[in-house]
Amino acid sequence: MNKNNDRLPMILSTLFLIVFFAILFQTPGCTDNESARDILSDEGYTDIEIVGYEVWGCSEDDYYHTGFRARRGDRVVEGVVCCGIMKDCTVRHHRR
Repeated sequence: MNKNNDRLPMILSTLFLIVFFAILFQTPGCTDNESARDILSDEGYTDIEIVGYEVWGCSEDDYYHTGFRARRGDRVVEGVVCCGIMKDCTVRHHRR
């Protein structure tokens, strides 16, 4: 039996996994810019800048992961607004 043919399934499986994870991490996640801005404004944040999808910082139950940079009083903070389906939203700050 040919050794190259024996390795072909393993090579194809590895290639498939590489392509799968590359697509998975390149696909933008779900954000809800308008709701995040409204929530932050209601919480007293100003100069709100939505920075897009944040991979880290929300629980697995959260569907929307909207990153932000804003002013709260005299401090500039960065964080993420996490929202779930049929679940309240949470504002979480990144630690520096």
